[in-house]
This record gives sequence, structure tokens and C-alpha cells, in this order.
Amino acid sequence: MNTHIEKVKEEFTNYKENNEIENRKKNIEILQLINEENETLRKSMEVSLNNVNNDIKDVKEHITNFKEYVEKRIKDINNIMDMNRKEIDEKIEHICMNQKKLMGDFYPYKKN
Repeated sequence: MNTHIEKVKEEFTNYKENNEIENRKKNIEILQLINEENETLRKSMEVSLNNVNNDIKDVKEHITNFKEYVEKRIKDINNIMDMNRKEIDEKIEHICMNQKKLMGDFYPYKKN
């Protein structure tokens, strides 16, 4: 009977060891799956981040181009305003000269 108990103990020990080994194998498989999923997620995040960075670069370029366009338009508008001011000043000067002539015709200046 002692032999039988020893044999059962040995079988139980073997069963426990085998069970532990199987559990470790399963845990390793689970960890490998988790690692694979993490790697897939990391790659996906990297692609997303690269896309966002590229979009940011594009937006910055568009902003720079728009800023340059607006600055050029402002310069053009200022130049047009300057030209209009000069034209208006010339016309006002011409009108003033004509007014003086008319005033001189209606109210001649007498010299003593």
C-alpha cells in the first residue's frame, strides 16, 4: 500500500508539474499575442502620427502662402491708395487754381 501511495504522490506531483508547465506555456502564448497586438497598435499609432505631422506641415505651408498673399494684397492696396491720394491732390490743386482764376476774374485785385 505504501508503494501505491508513493505512486499516487508521484503521479500527483507529475500532474502538478505538467499542469504548471502547461499554464506557463499558455501564459507565454497570451503574452506573445499581447505583444503582437501592441506592436500592431504601435505601428498604427506611428502611421497616424506621421499623417498628423504631414497635415500640420501642409497647414503651415498653406498659412505661410496665405500670409504672403495677404501681405502682397495689402501692399497693392496701399500703393493704389497712394496713387489715388496723389490723383485727388492734383485734382484739388487744379480746382484751387481754377477757383483763384475765377475769383480774380470776378474780383480783380487793384494795385496802387
